[in-house]
Formats: sequence, C-alpha cells, structure tokens
Amino acid sequence: MFESLTGLSMDKVESLLSLAGVPCISELTCPKALLTSIFIHWGIVHLAGNMFFLWIVGDNVETVMGSLRYTLLFLLSGVVGTLTQAVFTVVHGVPPYPLFIVGASGAIAGVMGAYLLLWPGATHCMCMGYRLLHYCFKVSASFKLGLWILFQIVLALAGSPLGVWAHLSGFITGLALASILTPEENIERQREELYRGRHRGMKPFLGNLVFPSLQSWVKWILYILIVVLVAMASASIAKSPSITGEYYIVVSYTDAYGRIGYQGLITEHIPDHDMLRYSLETRTEVKAIEIVSVKRLLNIQITTIIVAIALLLIGISAGRALEHAEKYEVTYIGFERVKKLVTEQTIRRRFHLL
Repeated sequence: MFESLTGLSMDKVESLLSLAGVPCISELTCPKALLTSIFIHWGIVHLAGNMFFLWIVGDNVETVMGSLRYTLLFLLSGVVGTLTQAVFTVVHGVPPYPLFIVGASGAIAGVMGAYLLLWPGATHCMCMGYRLLHYCFKVSASFKLGLWILFQIVLALAGSPLGVWAHLSGFITGLALASILTPEENIERQREELYRGRHRGMKPFLGNLVFPSLQSWVKWILYILIVVLVAMASASIAKSPSITGEYYIVVSYTDAYGRIGYQGLITEHIPDHDMLRYSLETRTEVKAIEIVSVKRLLNIQITTIIVAIALLLIGISAGRALEHAEKYEVTYIGFERVKKLVTEQTIRRRFHLL
C-alpha cells in the first residue's frame, strides 16, 4: 500500500515504519505492527469509510458469535490480511512502491466474510444514479457482497494502490473463522428470533427465509478466490529467495511545487541520486531527494511460508463452510417453518388477533 504523506516529518515516517511499515511486517521483525497497523488510518475519510462498513455488518455478526469470538475473528482477520498484503507487496510488487500498510480494512473484510456466511439473506438497500437522478432498491446481502468481491478483484487486476489483497485474504479468513467459532445454538436462537418476526434491519425477503440465500455464482467466485490466494502464496515461496538480500529503501523527495512525498523502493543495489530520481516516476520534476532509511531484507522466506500455510488451511476451512453454507445461514429457517408461520399470520389477521 502506498500513499503520499505530504507534511509528515522524517521522524514521524521512521516512527510509522516501526508501527506499520512494509519491511518490518514482511519480515516479522516488529510483531506489534501486526496489530498497531490495524488501528492506524490515513485520515478521517479513511476511518469513517471503515467504520461505516463495520456499522452495517458488525452488530449482526457479534450477535450470533458473541463478543469474545467476534473480537478474535476481527483481530485474526486483520493480522492475516496485513501479512498477506505485506508478502504480496514485497515479493510480487502488488501494488508497487510499498511503504506502509495501515487501516482496519482487512479486519473489517473478515467481519464481512462472516456476515456473508451467517446472514446471506439479510436485506440491504442499494442505490444507483447521481444526486437527484437515482434509483434505490432492495437486494440480499449475498448479492451485495458478491458485487463487492468482484469489485476488489477488478481493483487487484488494475493494479490499485489500495491494500486489495488484505481485503480479499481477510474476507476469506473471516468466513472460515465464522464457520469454526460460531456455536450452533446461537444460530438456532437467531433463527427462532426471525421466526417470531424479530429481525435486525430491513425485513428479509420471504424467499430468503424459505431457501438457502448464498447464491451459487457468489460461491464460485469465492472458490476461485481461494485458489488464487493459495496459488499466489505458493508462487511467493518460489520467488522469495530472489528477494532475500535486496535492499528496501525509503526515500523522501520534494517535487517542483515544493510538496514533500515518500516512497519505498526495493533494489538489488543502493542506487545513486540520479537512479533514485528515475525510479520515483513522479508526475512532476523531483527537486530534492534524501534517503530516510535502508533495510536489507533477510527473513522474507520465513514469512512467506507462514502466509502460504495459513492461507492453505484457511482456504480448506472456507471451502468446507461454503459446501455446507445452509448449515450456518441464520436467515434460512426452512419451508415447513415458514409455511406454518404464514398460516399463523393469516389466521391471526382473519380473526383480528394481530
């Protein structure tokens, strides 16, 4: 993940490198960064966006899982997402010019993965259009989150500077952990609440109560995503020896407009200023360049193996959960139960008992 840090001093950059820097995360030389990076954000907009998604899905997941299990899922999804992004960034250069990995996006994506497994039939509102010219309609959570996953994959293919691989790996981790950590009695209790008409948010579609709601096309996208994550992690093991011994250089530069920026570069040799100026690839002319820190990468292979094993185990668990998704769906209460519910409501309305 890379973003211009205009206005930050070198001391602050060096401090952030120990709290959320790609080099120390990818080498596991600063274990605290696996957690501190989750709670650091670029600004109010970044934080507000993450909190908005957490507000939509978090309470539903916590209600079913319980607070302690929910917290564990949140933190583990964030750690796996951060590690995966760090390894893929350093080894594969996606995205290029890494510097920091910050934000709770990977952890919140894990909560979204749990939400997809537990509440696929929950009703959401989607709006299309611009300002006054827009149209809003209701969709299932399965459909909405399926579109979100597709959007993340498009961003990854387009080389987005966002931590897309943290989002995707965190999502699969949350889905897998939800299937392991959620007690069956909690799921059944929430189904009973739905049967009694006590739903969270908008009322679910009747079809989502009668039939399993996790759509087949969403399942196939997730199966493909699991294979891609495991394949990339395996490829990282083969490629990581070529990274070991290279230098990770953090560079400070001032452009023609006097703006200060920072970038990270991975090179075989420490370059001179002319090579640095060429490597920065900024849109405006670089006036001044200064190296903030230089670190030799040595432990990438160890982290890569850890990530590959973790993603393999997570992928297997997530695949099994998807195969038996109806077992975990809170919104799936079955045809016979819904038929009985509809009959009771009809009788009550007819005799004015409601």
